[in-house]
Amino acid sequence: MLRREKIAFQGVSEELITKDELNLAEYPFTLMARRVPSILVNGVRQPIKTLEYRGWTTINGERRPVSWLVTGSDRFGLPTAGDQDICVAIMEVWREHSFKDRTIPISSAYQLLRKIGLPDKGQNYRRLRAALDRITGTYIVAENAFWDRGRQCYISRRGFHIFETYELIERVVKGQRKPYLPLGHVRASDFFWQSVRDGNLKDLDLLLYRSLPTPLARRLYRYLDKKRYLGASFAIGTYNLALKLGLAQTALAKYKSGKLRQLLTPALAALKERAFLLGYAFERGKAGPKLVVQFARPGRSERAREPLSTEQQLLLDEIMELTGDRYSRNFYRLAVLTLERELVYRALSQTRVALRAGEVRTSAARYFTFLVKRLAAESNVTLAPRPQSNE
Repeated sequence: MLRREKIAFQGVSEELITKDELNLAEYPFTLMARRVPSILVNGVRQPIKTLEYRGWTTINGERRPVSWLVTGSDRFGLPTAGDQDICVAIMEVWREHSFKDRTIPISSAYQLLRKIGLPDKGQNYRRLRAALDRITGTYIVAENAFWDRGRQCYISRRGFHIFETYELIERVVKGQRKPYLPLGHVRASDFFWQSVRDGNLKDLDLLLYRSLPTPLARRLYRYLDKKRYLGASFAIGTYNLALKLGLAQTALAKYKSGKLRQLLTPALAALKERAFLLGYAFERGKAGPKLVVQFARPGRSERAREPLSTEQQLLLDEIMELTGDRYSRNFYRLAVLTLERELVYRALSQTRVALRAGEVRTSAARYFTFLVKRLAAESNVTLAPRPQSNE
C-alpha cells in the first residue's frame, strides 16, 4: 500500500484510509478526560463508573427514546480519552487482516503503537496494557441506538462488549537488553464482529486523525466525519454534541454555554486548519445554543453513488471477483470512475501474474490496491477527493 506521511500545516497531503465502526463513531465509548472524574456517594468520593447518552429518534414514523449506556469494570474503570487511540489502532490492524476473524493478531506491541504514532517506550507499553484492561472490561447497553445493517433496523435493546479478551505474550530475545517483546491478540465479541462483517463501517483518514493535537479533536473528527455524508453542512445542539463526544454529565452540569464553546473551539479550529472544515459557527437554536459546521470535503459516498457505465460495472465486477474485498468496494468504484481503463486492466493483469508466480505475500486485495495507487501516482491522478480552499 502506498503511504505518504508528508504533513502540510500539520495536516495531511494524502490519505491513509482505515475503518471506523459507525455506531462507535456516533456514540462514545471513552470518557473525554485523562482521569475519570469522581462524585460523592454516601459522603465518600468515588470515580464515576458509567457514561450515558439519552435522546430521541424517529423510527418508522414513531418518536422513541434513545439510550447509550457505557459501564466500566470495578477494577479498571471506564476507558479514558487516550484509549480511543488504542481502539483505532486495533481497528487498523483488523482491517489489514480483512476482518476475517474476530481474533485480531498483534504481531508486536510496537507495531500497534506505531499505527497511532506512539514511540517505542516503556510508558507506552504500560499505556497499551491499561487501555486494553479498560476496553475489554467495558460493557455497553444500547436502546434504539445500535444500527443493525444486516437487518436494516435499529435494535430495540442490546448489551454487548466491543472487545472481550486480550492476550500479550512476553518472549525473551537473546542479545537484547530489553527483556521481552510483547505478542498476542485481541478478541472482538461475536456481536461486534458481526456488525463489522455486515459492513457497518466508514472510512477514516488515519493520517489526519494522528495529526490532530488532542483526544477531543480526534473524537470530534470521528463524529463529524460520519456526518459529512449527509451534506455540505451539519448542525447539532452544543450540549447534545458534548454528550455524544463523551464528556461526563457531572462535568457538563458545571459548564455554561460559553465554557462549552471555549472547550470545543480549539478542536474545531484544528479541523479547519487541516482543511476538513470550511468553517463553523455557534448560533442560537430553539432548544439552546447549537454548532453549525461546513465541510470542506464531500463525503466519499457521494462519488461512490455516481452511475457506472456498463463497461465500468463489468470492470468493477472483475476487480471484486479477483480481490474478494467488499470492504474496499467504494475505493474500487472510485478507481474505475477516475483512472483510464488501461491502467486498471494493467493492475489486474499484474496482480494475476504475481499470484501465479507466488509473489503475493499479503492478499490479492492489498497487492491490487498497491498497484492501483502506484499507477495513479505515476499518472498524476488523485484518487482521494482533494480538500477545497478554506478562504
